[in-house]
Formats: sequence, C-alpha cells, structure tokens
Amino acid sequence: MKKNYSVKIAGPAGYGVMESGRILGQALTSLGFETLFYPEYPSRIRGGDNVVVVSFSSDGPVLPEKKNDLVVILKKENFPLHQEEIKKGGACLVDEDLMVEKEKVLVLPLTKTAKEKVGQGIARNIVALGAVFAFFSFPLTVLEKEIEKNLADKGKKVVEGNLAAAKEGYRLAKGLGFSKKIKMPRKTNQKELLSGNEALSLGAIEAGCSYAAIYPMTPINSILTDLVKKQ
Repeated sequence: MKKNYSVKIAGPAGYGVMESGRILGQALTSLGFETLFYPEYPSRIRGGDNVVVVSFSSDGPVLPEKKNDLVVILKKENFPLHQEEIKKGGACLVDEDLMVEKEKVLVLPLTKTAKEKVGQGIARNIVALGAVFAFFSFPLTVLEKEIEKNLADKGKKVVEGNLAAAKEGYRLAKGLGFSKKIKMPRKTNQKELLSGNEALSLGAIEAGCSYAAIYPMTPINSILTDLVKKQ
C-alpha cells in the first residue's frame, strides 16, 4: 500500500516559512523521496498565516493532504488555525512560549535556541527543521548540505550559526523521545525540486525564449527573476 507523509509549517510572514519549506523539500528530494512543495500565503509583508505543506513518499507521486504527520507552528497565534490538522500517530511542534497541555504537542525552545546559536530569533525555522529531521529519524547531514547551499550567499558566519541551530534542534527533538520510523527510498537518479514557475522558466529558455513581457505580480515575480538569472 502506498504511504504518503506530510509536514505542514505555519507562521506569520517574515518568519521564514517558505524558506524552511523549500529547504525541507530539497533535503527530502536529496534523500530520494518523491516530494511536493505546496505554499499558501496572503498578500502581506508581515503577520498573517503563511503555510507550506511538504508531502513526500518513497512509492511514487504525491498529493497534498488535509492531515499531516507533523505540524510545525512558528508563532503561537497560528496554533488555533492548524491544531486539528494532525494525523493519527502524528504530532504538533510548537515554540516554548505556547503553553499547551495537549497530547502530541511537542514543545521546544525554537526562538531561544535560534538566539543562542545565530543571535537572532529569525533562525527559529532552521531549529525547527532540525527537529523535523529528528522526528523522522533522517540523517542530519543531508539537511546540513541543503542549509549550506541555500544560505551560502549570506556568508560563512551565518551558515555556521544556522548549522549549529539545526544541530541543536535535532538534539533537543531526539530528547523528547517521540519519533516516527518510516521506509527510506532506494536512491536512484538524482532529482531536483522545482516550483511550477521554475519549470516554466527553464522550459521557456530551453525553447529559445529571448523576450518576456510580464506584468509584475506576486504569483509570477519569480518567473522574471529566474529568466534574468538563466538568460
């Protein structure tokens, strides 16, 4: 029987929800999983409820699911919106400022750890990613490679701080004693996780596109930047 797994990450704009979802998706793809990255976000610079669902399977194509094996909440205001979206046997990971006494709610000092390792609470999303990898008993080295790749342009100090944050998140989550063993894929061809916009941009360039007239709006802005990068 085909088995799908799903991780939902939720938090306000400015909390790195999309970045952490992308890094997680890339790491899962590197492990050999079929992976789907599905973002939802309002048109806001700060606040609100930004969500990304990363679904994955070792048995073939995947689709987004309503229930998740793990729900990661980066700010307490987002908890009421997603607390019921957990599968049987799953869990919800929250920061320590959310004092919730509920079964399967895992509390970790995400912001505190981020400040200790990076100097800024914004790295709480990276701490959470370390915890996600611990939850599924995945090798941390794969996540570390993706963090290095995605943050390389921010300098050595930032990369090292975020690697330390992920490692500590992994260690703290292991200490909770709540984990899920899942079937690992047999690694075959090296794959790459692409968004629809990235795939469209690559296809246009390969087809010989040399001119694009596009009105800049949030859903398609990345097409403009991708075309410029790859021209």
